[in-house]
Amino acid sequence: METNKKAYAYCKYAPNCKTDGKNQIAEIISYANTMNISIVDWYCDFPKYCSDLDKSITSREKFNQLVEDLEKNPEVKYIIVSSIDRIHRNCRSLLEIIEKLKSIGVEVITVDEFDFIKSYFKV
Repeated sequence: METNKKAYAYCKYAPNCKTDGKNQIAEIISYANTMNISIVDWYCDFPKYCSDLDKSITSREKFNQLVEDLEKNPEVKYIIVSSIDRIHRNCRSLLEIIEKLKSIGVEVITVDEFDFIKSYFKV
C-alpha cells in the first residue's frame, strides 16, 4: 500500500523526566505505520530539566526549524506528536501555533488523544 501522506514527527522530553522520549518515538512510529503515513524527518527538543518543558516556543530550536521546513516543503502536510502538549502546554500559545500551521495547510496529528484540533479547526 502506498502512502500519500507525508509528515514530520516531533517529540520533546527532558532526560530526567519519568518517561523519556523512547515512548513518544515508539508511539509515533506505530501510529504512522498503522495509518500508512511516511515520516519525512524527525525533530526533537531536549530541555535539560522537566521544569523547562513549559518554556516559550521561541526557546524550542527544533520545533522552530520544523515550522520553517514546513514552509519550504509544501508536500509535507502533517506533524505527528504523541500528545498535544508536546507542541505547547499554554492554551493560547498552542492555539496560535495551530492557527499558523493551519494557514500553511498543515494538520497536527496527536497519537494518544482525541484529535480535537481536527474537529475544532476543521483542518
